[in-house]
Amino acid sequence: MQRLSQCVACASLNWSVTEVRNGYELAVCSDCGLLFTVNPDYKAERYLASYEGKEAEGVLPEAYSYVYAGPQLRLELEGRAYLCPPPRLTPAENLALRWIKAHIPSGAPVVECGCGTGRVLRALKNARLSGVGVELSAVTVQLLNRAGLKAVQGAAPGFAWEDPEPFAIAFFEVLEHLPEPREIIEPLKKRFPRAVILGSVPSPTGQCAHNKSPTDSPPHHYLLWTPTALERFFGQLGYSKVTVHVPKPVGYEQMPSCGSLLSRFNRFRPRPSSGAAPTASPMNPSTPTPSGRTLAATFKVWLLYAYHGWINVFGTVKARRAGRKGLSASSMLVIAEP
Repeated sequence: MQRLSQCVACASLNWSVTEVRNGYELAVCSDCGLLFTVNPDYKAERYLASYEGKEAEGVLPEAYSYVYAGPQLRLELEGRAYLCPPPRLTPAENLALRWIKAHIPSGAPVVECGCGTGRVLRALKNARLSGVGVELSAVTVQLLNRAGLKAVQGAAPGFAWEDPEPFAIAFFEVLEHLPEPREIIEPLKKRFPRAVILGSVPSPTGQCAHNKSPTDSPPHHYLLWTPTALERFFGQLGYSKVTVHVPKPVGYEQMPSCGSLLSRFNRFRPRPSSGAAPTASPMNPSTPTPSGRTLAATFKVWLLYAYHGWINVFGTVKARRAGRKGLSASSMLVIAEP
């Protein structure tokens, strides 16, 4: 394992180790408040393993596999459905989409690095904006393309790009996974000097801030950002205007166990008909899909959409109480303009 000597956000030497979790030393910077991992061992292959269902090699234990399996299942269903509901974005992603709509020049592309299963890409497409996803997993890229979304396999900062410089490069729920984000953003700034950087990261005032579960610990999350850390990080890299938005809490975030319920429910996983070829799956996207399954996929994606909406309404009162206590939405948004 490498060992860091300075804060990865502001390069300060004023930090101290506050705890050791799963063998990883977690330190807090006295100058910007960033919680970072002193001895990280980031490996991109772990995320590929998680997407492909290899729990023993992945970043999360089997009990938390729904974090990757659930979105992959939804993407597969959306690719097979007749008609998909609009994507449900987080409060930070909604703010980013509104900002893009208000500022983007006509025809300019937006690149989303670590696009996952394409919720933001679908929102951009619905808004008639040009979006291109970049993702490590070839399996996910195939499923995105099958769903009518443009995506390429690769990673920042060296992903393949031959078009004009993008208006914006987005990192939604990505920067907390990178133990040393400067190694990604600095060369990206040199490659695309006029591109805006948008990113969402877990908020230190969110309900799950400083959660010690595997989903918020190394080797899954290496960093917990603060608004000050984001401002100093992008400011030091030469971005002239850095704005951090911390949205109010929303209902579905107050109901985490309900939100992941259907992702764990086996009945909503595609099953082959008797004597038929197996249906497409995140682990085997090239397998042909029987035409009779499309109606079932359509029903499932709309049921998931309705269920999520019900959870959001049901948790509204709890969200208002959380807001009065000073808590925020789970993630905050940073906009770094050159």
